Amino acid sequence: MSANVVPVMDGSSATAAIRTIENERGSRRAFIVALTGLAEEKDREIAFASGVDHFLTKPVSLKKLGEVIGEWEQQNTDRGFAVKPDTTARSEQTVGA
Repeated sequence: MSANVVPVMDGSSATAAIRTIENERGSRRAFIVALTGLAEEKDREIAFASGVDHFLTKPVSLKKLGEVIGEWEQQNTDRGFAVKPDTTARSEQTVGA
C-alpha cells in the first residue's frame, strides 16, 4: 500500500459500523478478531468497546489464530456458525511479522 493512501476508517470504526448494520438488519453477529500492532491496554479497550470479540497483537502465528477461531467454533456450532480453518499446513507461519 502506498504511504499516501489513507483508509476510510480504522478497524474500530469498521467494527462499530458492522455491529450497527447487524443490529439494523437483525443479522447474526459476525465473529471479529482485532489483529493489530497496537499493544497498549487503551487499544484493547477501544477495540472491545467497538464490538470486537477477540484481540490479538501481531505478530500472530496462524496456529494461534486457528486456535482462536476453533474455540469460537466450538462455542457456536449449535447456533449455525461454522468455520473450518485449515491450519495444518501453515501452523508455524505468522501474520504481520
